[in-house]
Amino acid sequence: MYSLCRNVVATSDFHLFPNGRYHPSLPIRPPMPHDPGSRSTPPFWLFLLLLFLVTYTASAQTYQYKARYDSLDTRHDKSRPLIERYFISANHGAACFNRGLKEEVRVTSRETMELAEQLGLDSLLSTASNHVGDALNGSADAALQLKYFYQGLDYAQRSGSPELIGTAQKQIATVYKSLGDLPRALQLLKLAFTNVRSDYQTNRTCCHLSDCYRLMGKPDSALYWAQRSNIITDPGSDPYAYARSLIASPTTRRSSCCCVWPPSPVC
Repeated sequence: MYSLCRNVVATSDFHLFPNGRYHPSLPIRPPMPHDPGSRSTPPFWLFLLLLFLVTYTASAQTYQYKARYDSLDTRHDKSRPLIERYFISANHGAACFNRGLKEEVRVTSRETMELAEQLGLDSLLSTASNHVGDALNGSADAALQLKYFYQGLDYAQRSGSPELIGTAQKQIATVYKSLGDLPRALQLLKLAFTNVRSDYQTNRTCCHLSDCYRLMGKPDSALYWAQRSNIITDPGSDPYAYARSLIASPTTRRSSCCCVWPPSPVC
């Protein structure tokens, strides 16, 4: 009988005292130093997860938006991953835009949109839609331009990214500004300013706010937003934004050119 009780103590989920009573708060037999269960090897899936995270991080660092002219036509190389071709195409379009190559911008924006549709990601579809809208700058078809910018906003809202939402709102505002609907443009630009996060888009949003106030005959407000656009300090990081900045006053090293130097910014 005594040996039976000892076996129960060793195999049960409660602890027996010598008097036969038990106390459930006391732990079961603690693992011994050499117990195989006390030192479990991390599961193999954990190593796979870490490998995936490292690979994904490296890819995210490789694929980024930065204006770069694709002189070797690598965006049409179908042996490359689809996502890589998308970013090459998008960056080529941005470089063409900066160079004023309007026809190549239109062609590239359509190709970028086709790649985004194949990938099916809302964030990429939002940016690609904006690129198609940008390609229509200067055209007489403002309605078509608004169609693509509102499409970009729809995809941005689906993605849940404040940066993309703010970018699309800013793009829509540029059309209303060009149509002379300055109150609506200001409303959208102020919404955009609360959403954008990057220096790139903050600079452009502030420039458009400044330009709207300049067109409305409010120089103080125009100067205020011009000064808020002065966040690009390295000319090489964003030449387009840096070129918008000029000396404005002794108290400010630079001020946005959209305040004192028309023509207006276009994107």
